[in-house]
Amino acid sequence: MREDNIRIIFGLKLRQLRTEKKWSLAHLSKLSGLSASYLNEIEKGKKYPKAEKISALSKALKVPYDEMVSLQLSKNLAPLGDLIMTGILNDLPLEVFGLNFNKLVDWMSNAPLKVGAFAKTIIEISRNYNLQKEYFYFAILRSYQEINENYFSDLEEEAKLFLEENNNSQIEHQFLSNLLKSEHNYKIEKFDAKEDEGLKSVRSFYIPKNGNKTAKACLKINEAATLWQKRFILAREMGFIRLKIAEKERPHIPLLLKAPSFDIVLNNYRASYFGIAILIPQQTLINDLETMFNQEEWSNSFFEKLLEKYAVSPELLLLRMTSIMTQFFGIRKLFFLRFQSKQPENKYLLTRELHLSHLHSPHGNESYMHYCRRWLGTRLLTQLSENQKSGINETKPLIGTQFSSYEESGITYFGIGLARPMLPTPNTNVCVEIGWVVDNNVKNKIKFLQQENLQHFQVNTTCEMCGIENCESRIVPPKELKKRLAIKSLRNKLKDLSE
Repeated sequence: MREDNIRIIFGLKLRQLRTEKKWSLAHLSKLSGLSASYLNEIEKGKKYPKAEKISALSKALKVPYDEMVSLQLSKNLAPLGDLIMTGILNDLPLEVFGLNFNKLVDWMSNAPLKVGAFAKTIIEISRNYNLQKEYFYFAILRSYQEINENYFSDLEEEAKLFLEENNNSQIEHQFLSNLLKSEHNYKIEKFDAKEDEGLKSVRSFYIPKNGNKTAKACLKINEAATLWQKRFILAREMGFIRLKIAEKERPHIPLLLKAPSFDIVLNNYRASYFGIAILIPQQTLINDLETMFNQEEWSNSFFEKLLEKYAVSPELLLLRMTSIMTQFFGIRKLFFLRFQSKQPENKYLLTRELHLSHLHSPHGNESYMHYCRRWLGTRLLTQLSENQKSGINETKPLIGTQFSSYEESGITYFGIGLARPMLPTPNTNVCVEIGWVVDNNVKNKIKFLQQENLQHFQVNTTCEMCGIENCESRIVPPKELKKRLAIKSLRNKLKDLSE
């Protein structure tokens, strides 16, 4: 455990023991021989006393020495201790949210019982929803992206410098590989996951130098990965180098398997952002989006050409679009989603989402509910699955667009989605989607939205909460909606009776 966390726990324990006896700092100072200001710094987690001073406190409070130095807190404060010992508070980028670690400790010291109850609530929620530390870090990262509209000028500038140094030419797979080997002393090797089912979904992992100056860092890449996946892996690796991210501050294996700290999650994102920015240069994409938005009609073939031009995955292209559309087109009410489905189950999971300006629909819901099958992402995954069952193997991503109108909110979104097999992960399909609110601002900037034959769907969040009658896509009855309507009806009847 980190030393500062031990100080915080000792300080909370001392404050608890003192307040239980209803003593002031001045009174404990008189009994222990330690100054009131020093005791205050101990209670705030700023100082940890030496053994003889702990002994003096032990005698004054009439508490055994071993109990004083134990990390165990009382029942009321135990949840707070659990939260501190996870190390999550140390990893949080508090400055991003305008917070300060010392102020957070002061808050815990001044109201330990209330904060303890709050910590217990957070821990119970995380257990009920099976939230692991890694997912908690990803949630913080998502907030960090959303606050910054998923655009980071320092990373854009570094990517621009790299491109200028390399004559602004398209960054090819072989060029990156040669650069890492010749200038940065890398070994790049393939691994074959055919004989090990557990490794098939792993695209790459990193083996550090282990402190040996003559040793080479080794990047292992799955032989079954697509060319554009390999290209991104190498571009991200260049990001770790250009951003001077040390080996101990970056992930060595996929983050979903292990995310030791938020800093490592953030550094991986920064390197990935740089990698995307050199593969899809900012000004080039601005020009392409201007062309696309000025077209009178939507064109799947135009979008296919964009994928071919940049030689990246649909996910990278759509994520890059979120950054450029907010900054250079003033389209800020947008979202990005990634759905996955296992075959032949056709169970849909929302595995990634990013919402800029505010929480948009669709978004993640309770895991036991069924996402609306009229959503663009779920609709394309269903179509892709049916094609696969019919023996149609798509060589290109399945592209679709639609207007989605939510009756409850009255908001209409336009979305672009791309579905494909999730190589090299076996028996899995993936669909990525970018969507934005259709308002006057957007209508004036994107001409093809006026096209009359684009598909329109009335949608909802989940089947369980949907009141759309005779829905041909419904999977289960609207039982949750009926429950809520019944409760609402009962409330109204009780209100009428009371009046």
